[in-house]
Amino acid sequence: MQDFSLVNIGTEVRERKGDFHKVVSLMLDTTYYDALEERNEHHQRKNEDMFSDFTDEEMMYYYVHQRKHIRKDRERKENTKTEYVRILLQFYQYAVESESFLRQDVDHYIEEIIFKNLRPWHIRNYQAYLSTALLGKGGKPYSPATLDAKMTILKSFMKWLHEMKYIQYPLHKEILSTSLSEQEIPNRDLYYHEVKQLLDYYKDHPINYGLLTMLAMTGLRVQEIANASWGDVYLDSLSGHYRLRGVGKGGKKFDKLLHPSLYERILAFRERRHVSTSLNTSDQGPLFPTKDGGYYQYKKFK
Repeated sequence: MQDFSLVNIGTEVRERKGDFHKVVSLMLDTTYYDALEERNEHHQRKNEDMFSDFTDEEMMYYYVHQRKHIRKDRERKENTKTEYVRILLQFYQYAVESESFLRQDVDHYIEEIIFKNLRPWHIRNYQAYLSTALLGKGGKPYSPATLDAKMTILKSFMKWLHEMKYIQYPLHKEILSTSLSEQEIPNRDLYYHEVKQLLDYYKDHPINYGLLTMLAMTGLRVQEIANASWGDVYLDSLSGHYRLRGVGKGGKKFDKLLHPSLYERILAFRERRHVSTSLNTSDQGPLFPTKDGGYYQYKKFK
């Protein structure tokens, strides 16, 4: 029996009932994964194809949430899942909007299942569309790096669909290479004089000054800083310096020195936000709270 909420994903996209964020939220809800696993086990016991009665929406959902490691901390992180969902839904929406064309273009059209009706030329057309459509920043085409990331995930998904015998054609082989040249790899490094100019410009702005100093002096990633808690800050009794503990990319732990000048700017930030500046290891509130006192979304970190 299909889960009602997962079935609704297709309806939402087809009829444009809800906004894209609502559909993404549905796809990120892990509530339905165990039910899909039970159906898979049922098929296996009967020597049937695992995904014989799955819908396109369920295949995307299962692919994003599928468990590959016995340890949960080695599974895909939530941010990674969100990126996968957005990219796969973008492709799915394109396919749904092309449904009337597919009906005329494909012999023996299969109702209710878009992916099984796709042919090699449809994949080539989508890649051409994605590379020229004005969907990037500033109403421009996607950058080479963004296009490469999208096509890499789509290619992996298409390969999986074929391996799972959900689709007949190896559509992943039709995706042209989007690998980047050395010149196309974005350079996000700032030189010393550029950092100094930024800090000097914001020296009278405690919020931006604190955030920028934290980025410049610790080398931590934006996501690591956005997720840091005030309770992760401690005073090292041996050195007499303040430090920040946390978990970074790939589950690796870090322990960063907070230079005295940086620590002062962190306190100034927190004073401006009207939150505690007294160390408290049990305080799980954000190190850098937003106006509302919550954690920053790392992609909107400002």
